[in-house]
Amino acid sequence: MQSKIDALRNMLSHNRDEIAALKQQVADVELKRKQEWDRQVEKENEVYDEKARAEKALEKKVEQLAGDANHKPLEEDRKRVIPEPRRGGKVGVVYDALHRTTTRLPPVQLPICKRRSNYSNAYGDVQLRIQMLDLYNVIDFENVDGGAWKQGWEITYDSHKVVEENTLEVIVIPHSHCDPGWLKTFEEYYHSQAKNILNGMVNHLGEKQKDMRFIYAEMSFFEMWWREQTDEVKTKVKS
Repeated sequence: MQSKIDALRNMLSHNRDEIAALKQQVADVELKRKQEWDRQVEKENEVYDEKARAEKALEKKVEQLAGDANHKPLEEDRKRVIPEPRRGGKVGVVYDALHRTTTRLPPVQLPICKRRSNYSNAYGDVQLRIQMLDLYNVIDFENVDGGAWKQGWEITYDSHKVVEENTLEVIVIPHSHCDPGWLKTFEEYYHSQAKNILNGMVNHLGEKQKDMRFIYAEMSFFEMWWREQTDEVKTKVKS
């Protein structure tokens, strides 16, 4: 009986040593994983800083060119900032409407709504009064045939009748959760926000993080980003 007890004690002691060794292995793996994650974050920060420096240099160049009356190829430099979108069907109708109602403001020269210049500029100065009737001089209220996207009612506007209506006081405030895109166009928001998110997503997919999945709902931004990617990146995202 004593020999059985001694054997069980030896087995228990051996199991304790194995458990301790396994715990140490787990701790080592967790430490290594944390170190790799820290290196990845540091690398991404370096990339972000480099991107910020490049954007700042681009802004400075555009401002210099804008002030040079003899520089004729200025429009070509602007085209490099925002690629020409594909036109046709619904996209073409929307693009043509936006092209008539948008302008470009420094420092980044990206397209923004002309109305924004009346109440806010690139530095955040805000005017308290907005003349909403001025919208009719900026935005074309046309019922353009957009195919499946066509409006379901007739759009009319009587300038004399509107003058007779009671004045409506409208108080305009920013979105409650400070959405970074509330003053930006589709392309401007894509290049300043959505593109960076999707590029960062790719860095965390693949062999290093096999258990990770990425769910993205803004398909319009994703489609624009997808067209710019190589076959290698597309395969990585699909897998």
